Amino acid sequence: MKTKKIALMLGMFSWILGCNSQVLAVSFSCTDFDDPKGVGLTYGNGINDRNQIVGYYISKGQVHGFLDNGGEFTNVDDPQAAGKTYPQGINNAGEIVGYYFDGKGNTHGFLDNNGEFTNIDSPRGVGTSYATAINNRGEIVGYYTDSKGHIHGFVEKNGQFTNIDNPHASGYTYANGINDQGDVVGYYYGTGSEHGFVEKNGQFTNIDDPQTLGRSYAAGINNKGEIVGYYFDHDSEIHGFVENNGAFADIDDSNALGGTFATGINNSGKIVGYYSDMPYTLDPHGFLATPHLDKK
Repeated sequence: MKTKKIALMLGMFSWILGCNSQVLAVSFSCTDFDDPKGVGLTYGNGINDRNQIVGYYISKGQVHGFLDNGGEFTNVDDPQAAGKTYPQGINNAGEIVGYYFDGKGNTHGFLDNNGEFTNIDSPRGVGTSYATAINNRGEIVGYYTDSKGHIHGFVEKNGQFTNIDNPHASGYTYANGINDQGDVVGYYYGTGSEHGFVEKNGQFTNIDDPQTLGRSYAAGINNKGEIVGYYFDHDSEIHGFVENNGAFADIDDSNALGGTFATGINNSGKIVGYYSDMPYTLDPHGFLATPHLDKK
């Protein structure tokens, strides 16, 4: 793992602390990582408050999940998978969710609890269920495809599934992240473009980076309501973002030539994701961004 002094260029944005109204500038340092068993194709997807990271890597045509615990990598492979397991999220208890492909090409969500795997498949899904995040209350979000080919987000708790459908969506809603308050983030297709959203108590609000050309994707949310994701700009270049109370800041890894994707954030504000170091291709490497608050 290699730490860079200035790995993410955020343009220095300000947050106001309500208790004393001090203005703080937020900057990040970045540590890149690759699973040592891979061939430089590593995707970072989720992080908990113990700084454990989950994701997946590609090696010899196979996709393996991993758990990165302080630089020690352990494989996370669903025993029912036909060589393709994709962990997406982890909570503070170390429970991991994601999805895998079976031998028939169907996708199943999974929950890995200390090596014991359980399928997380929506009963309304037709061979395609994806689990994407889990909070500390054990609530799991994800999405599935129905018999008409439409995609619906869901929240699962103790085997009960509740749909998450953005009212502005044209049949396609993806749920990607959930915090301990039950706030859900994701994205939807509507009017020819993709929009990020946050859902709180049934109310949907768009999360669209102001620099996007109609393609924003919210991927993770913490208990402070800070949201991460990525967007395509007017030149179709991909940038990660972090959003806080309507203020957006870019996250661009300094080694990225083919885009930066911010995918998860913990309650300390640490952000995990991946970037491509080759233009117009996806040659991914994971990164961990650590915030620093410098009082002005």
